Amino acid sequence: MTGLSLKAIAAAELARVGLSPPDPIAERARRIEFATDLSGFGVRHHATGRSSYIVQTRMGGRMRTVTIGFTAVVGWRVARDVARRILLRAQTKTDPAADRPRSRRPHLVRIHHRVLDAARARLETQHAHGAGSLRRLHLDGAFPGSSSTR
Repeated sequence: MTGLSLKAIAAAELARVGLSPPDPIAERARRIEFATDLSGFGVRHHATGRSSYIVQTRMGGRMRTVTIGFTAVVGWRVARDVARRILLRAQTKTDPAADRPRSRRPHLVRIHHRVLDAARARLETQHAHGAGSLRRLHLDGAFPGSSSTR
């Protein structure tokens, strides 16, 4: 039995007792209602019942969604003014994401150096005596006239 057939059975049973099936839009995890007077500004309704003001606009060739704040904390006029300023910045092509580093993850070279430094420190403490004796045994006599002491 699929989810679609279960929904059809549930709708038929609800209709039999005189109730209407739930609205499929209301069942979604969240929905956005955009304002008619300011393009890109809207209210995002979460499934938990909370709502927040958002702005959606294109910056740097990508669609950006900025959360302004929860509707219980920020008023409509304040959120609308902030959204208008964000939209003006987007129109003047100032992308705040361009100032941030490209990647927040550690760079592979830095990870490599960090691992090598930790291994080198561990090996130096464990094998300092062994490395010194190997140098004395094999390298000191191999190159006459040069000193390999550190």
